Amino acid sequence: MPKIIIPVPREETPVLFTFAPLAMLRIAKMLKEAGYEPVILDAKQLKDDFLPRLEKEFKDNPAFVWCCGKLGRQLIDLMAAAKLAKKINPELPVVFGGWYYPLDKKASLAPDFVDYVVSGQAEYTLVELADALTKGGDIQQIQGLRGKNEDGSIWEAPPRAWERNLDVFGPYPFDMIDMEFYVSSDNGRCQPMVAGTKRSINYTYSRGCHGMCSFCHTTAIWDRAWFSHTPEHVTKELNHLITEYKVEGIDFHDTNMFTGLGRARKILQGFKDGGHDIRWKCSVRVDQVNALTTEMMELIRDTRCAEFAIGAESSSSRVLGLVAKEVVATEIVDCSKRCEKYGILPAYSFMVGFPDEHNWEDSKATLSFMAMLRHIVPNAMAEYFYYTPIPETPLFKGYASSYLPKHDTLEDYLIFSAYDPNMPWVDDKLPVLLKMATRFYFRFAIPTDDMKQRMRGKGPVGIALSVLRRLSDWRVRNRRYGFPFEYKLARFVKDVLIKKLGLFKKFGELL
Repeated sequence: MPKIIIPVPREETPVLFTFAPLAMLRIAKMLKEAGYEPVILDAKQLKDDFLPRLEKEFKDNPAFVWCCGKLGRQLIDLMAAAKLAKKINPELPVVFGGWYYPLDKKASLAPDFVDYVVSGQAEYTLVELADALTKGGDIQQIQGLRGKNEDGSIWEAPPRAWERNLDVFGPYPFDMIDMEFYVSSDNGRCQPMVAGTKRSINYTYSRGCHGMCSFCHTTAIWDRAWFSHTPEHVTKELNHLITEYKVEGIDFHDTNMFTGLGRARKILQGFKDGGHDIRWKCSVRVDQVNALTTEMMELIRDTRCAEFAIGAESSSSRVLGLVAKEVVATEIVDCSKRCEKYGILPAYSFMVGFPDEHNWEDSKATLSFMAMLRHIVPNAMAEYFYYTPIPETPLFKGYASSYLPKHDTLEDYLIFSAYDPNMPWVDDKLPVLLKMATRFYFRFAIPTDDMKQRMRGKGPVGIALSVLRRLSDWRVRNRRYGFPFEYKLARFVKDVLIKKLGLFKKFGELL
């Protein structure tokens, strides 16, 4: 039985969440049913043993290596796996795929360690490729596949039509991986995916999104289409996760949970009817939350929704228009108030660091807006990410491409990460401002209940904290971060007096 090696890359460094490789499981199931032996090796689980284990499998003459993932951190692991495969056996086929690599046809096939790239759904394409490689066949006629000729030119087979009925793929084969590793948050070394739970798992029941966000890879790949499993399939599979693996939390990784509102309602009703005591979270759009009926919001609340992950992107009308978000800042505020009313924690993501931003005015406005949202829902989360151009997205083609650094091969895409200020147009001082504002000034301008209690103290610490609160609130509200003497003083106290000299240790947690 020929092997197919499937390396699973880490999502981030350090590893924060032990996400189960659902997409890889579905591929593995299709390959196994077709008579192949899929071998899934997850870098999150194997850690330092990742490449040695791959090396051992590569020497066993597999049919091919399937490298699927995103740009940034995942690409580092996938490239390492691909290069190792070619080092051991230059004839071993390496296939790349996923959401990003098919979008840049030239760059994805430029490296000598990549033989083929899959576009779109890979379930059928990879089975047909395995058959062609092991039994013979015309690879260039496999729909959804592209490769390169001996002279380096690229050939591309016709596209593969979407399989819109995801039920045909059947349930995820959870028995093919060590579920305890993923459900138990790596025995406490990683964060739980759903707050307030000890055993949680990620789950995806749909693909695509109807939104037209101009920066999003989903827009480029799915062309605003959306399709999913049936509610009956999802309910049965979630019941299996809850009963078989003692799951307490479900982290829905669907791009947009409520695109199929009727299906989402039936899934949540299945939660309620089943009497399961679990918590869950998902990704939603601002306009969707505002449009949900009272009945639906009550169902969401009653089934113990812990969090809505919401792409707010910006408070700047210019940026919201640029990224085609289809909302305005006041609607984001309304969304926060609605979440507060029903006891759901909003977790907002914002986008900063655009190439044509001058004097960081958009980013400063977004910082003030983030703070305002935190005032509405005190425990609300608001994180910022750097704008990262994705090939073939509307914003890439009509805006970002003129600013981009060289991106002729996959190695050039290693710097494409929303977590790091790697793009050449990002001023070195902007990350300093963002970190200073969100990690220091926000802490005192929007204090937790514990911090408020400390600020009421009458001793020197209480007085100092009270002064810091007033200064921080003024800076955040007025977007004035110049000459941050109090921040620099606090850093001196923490980095020098506390950490190096061991003085005033009891104040370390306050800074």
